[in-house]
Amino acid sequence: MLYAITPASVLILNVILNWELFTNYGFTGKKQEKQNQVHVLYNWFLLAACCYFIVDMFWGLLYEHKEVSVFFPFIYYLTVFYYMFMLLTMLTWTRYMVAYLDNTGRPSELLI
Repeated sequence: MLYAITPASVLILNVILNWELFTNYGFTGKKQEKQNQVHVLYNWFLLAACCYFIVDMFWGLLYEHKEVSVFFPFIYYLTVFYYMFMLLTMLTWTRYMVAYLDNTGRPSELLI
């Protein structure tokens, strides 16, 4: 239970601090402005990070009851999702940084 408190508090703090970005820009680039697209990509990164925190929180809750053999498949699935969302967080961060730095060229296109 103690392990799950940390991701839960980080998730709450993340949503509180970035709520204005979520409501102002959303997850689709309605305007084709470059600055708006940067905010949308940052929102996708924040969404991936929130999913990562949620999976980490549930993993901590279930791992507290690891002696119950029924939870083993769920703990395994949550471990797989943990690493998938870790990868997704890194990919969305890379896309955001390339858009934020506004680099053009072959390496930037390859990263996106």
